[in-house]
This record gives sequence, C-alpha cells and structure tokens, in this order.
Amino acid sequence: MEIKAFQELNLFGKTPVIAKIGGFRPDPAVHSWFAGHFFIDPNQGWPIDQDGAMIPILQIYLPEVPGGMNGFNECKLIQIFLNQNTLPIDITKNGEGWKLIEYSSIEGLEVAETPEEVRGLKPFQIQWNESEQRDFPCWEEAWSYVDLSEVNESEEATNPSLINTQIIRSQKSADMGRIFNPRPINNKANSCSKSPQKKNLVS
Repeated sequence: MEIKAFQELNLFGKTPVIAKIGGFRPDPAVHSWFAGHFFIDPNQGWPIDQDGAMIPILQIYLPEVPGGMNGFNECKLIQIFLNQNTLPIDITKNGEGWKLIEYSSIEGLEVAETPEEVRGLKPFQIQWNESEQRDFPCWEEAWSYVDLSEVNESEEATNPSLINTQIIRSQKSADMGRIFNPRPINNKANSCSKSPQKKNLVS
C-alpha cells in the first residue's frame, strides 16, 4: 500500500547541523563559542540589563555553519545573552531577561573578557557538522505540511511496520538525485546591520 502523504512528507526532510561543544583543541580561527570569547563592539560595551552584566550563552558565526548563511541576509554573527539572576520562562520581548544581538560583520569587533560576575559557565568552542541522516517533522508537526487524513482513516496505514516501510521507501526514492535546501527565512524579519539588532518575540 502506497501512502501519498508519506511521499509528500518526505520532501520536507532536512539535513540537520550538529553542534559539538568542547572535547577538542580550540582553533584560533574559529569564532563560534559557548559561554565566552564573545565579540563585543567597543563602542557599545558588554551587554547589560537592569541587573547588570548579562551571561554569555551562545555565539554563532554563521559562515562556520554548513548552510548557515541561507536566509539570514547579511547577518554573520548571532549572540544570545541571559539575565544573571532570572531565567525567562514565559514568552518575553528581546531585552527582557534575555538578549539576542546580530552583526553583519566582525570587523571592528573585539573579543572581550567576560565580566567576573557572569563567569559561572565554562567556555567551550563549537564545531559544526552536518548529520549523516536527514530529519523529518514529527507526527504533530506533520499536519502543518501535509494532510494525514488518509493515515488516520486506514487501519492498514496505522500499522507501525507499514509506516516504517513507507518512510524508508520514500526516503530511498527522495535520496536519488534530490537535494533539498532549507526554506529561506522571511527576509523582513531577519534584517541585519553592523549595529546590534533586537529581536522581539512579542510585538
């Protein structure tokens, strides 16, 4: 039994990129880091909020990420900071308990020493590598891409062994000469300039 929904769903398979944090000798030419070695604009200084210096969590240098420049316009560097006292739980605006900063270039930026009061996390360099296997939407997400009514209405289609067979068959078919690139992100929502940009989760 061929299930059209599985064949359509397979078209949305993507090759994920995996971040390896630590466990290797740091490379001075690599700029992606966890918890330290962050680039800072000397004219702006270290990011602060109402509680003082913010904790450096993640710095992603997009040219180091396979396919990382897709959909980000001119943005090359992304940084995430957290408030030093409170971890934001609910959806909040950028700058309220957390901060996301973007740069279109690292020119003019300087690697800054993390302020002493926010050095609780040990810094590690990050290596980015493509996974050997593609990833696909889970069942809940799949309904956003294809109509799975055929699967729900068929007793045979809900058989676990059949589902696995259909997925494997669809993957083999799609892998023959096809390359699926990540969908571009809305350009208007991801504009990037030399100056730090703030991203709002809530308008």
